[in-house]
Amino acid sequence: MQNIINRMYEIEDAPPWGIFNALLALILMFVFVSVGGLSIGTIMFPDDDVTALIAAWTVGSALTIVYVLATRRSADEFAALRLGPATLPVLIAFGIGLGVAVTLDLVAIPFAGSVLRPPETAFFPVDGVRVITWVYAGVLLLVLQPVADELVFRGVLFPAMRTAQGVWATILATALFYGVFHSIVYPHPEPGAAGVWYRLFEPFFAGLALGFIRAVSGSTRATIAAHVGIGTFGFLKTLLILGGAG
Repeated sequence: MQNIINRMYEIEDAPPWGIFNALLALILMFVFVSVGGLSIGTIMFPDDDVTALIAAWTVGSALTIVYVLATRRSADEFAALRLGPATLPVLIAFGIGLGVAVTLDLVAIPFAGSVLRPPETAFFPVDGVRVITWVYAGVLLLVLQPVADELVFRGVLFPAMRTAQGVWATILATALFYGVFHSIVYPHPEPGAAGVWYRLFEPFFAGLALGFIRAVSGSTRATIAAHVGIGTFGFLKTLLILGGAG
């Protein structure tokens, strides 16, 4: 335990960007996912709102990844993203993310009365989902969203904020940004407390866990693996719920 605490408080070199640049990445991610992606998704699937929306989020996440990597091409900038080998093995990080997702879902049951689908798939019709829609959902939840979210929140924003404040304040602040971002971009249609939990509080607590992993491991690669674990649970949960409904 003491070793984990010591790792959290290890000093990291300041990244070659400041808070303003980090917040710009967050703002552009919002634009890519909610505006740019939506426009492209609507053009791709003009007669299918469900597929258009999931395609929009997928395209927006891909654009975010391209932006972050394209604007941090120097050796120092890329190294500051902390995408290299982690002290925490990726399989263990994946398992931690999976455990976090299961735990948060169990906590949600008193609010929802049952297990609900995640915001990204909550709008899928129960009477049948197109194969292409499943493909986009899988690519989003298992690949592009984990990479895009972690590049921005834990790769770009986390080190910039940690340079200006303590590690615990940074974990909390990035989790707040993460929760608010998801509540706006990925709204859950469920009314009442259940909807608030899934669209705001669940991503906030997931953000706390991911921030803790980033602080302890010093690696964005580890948080990507953990986020893939969270996305895997959401995707499998959707399959099971819709499969049971069908």
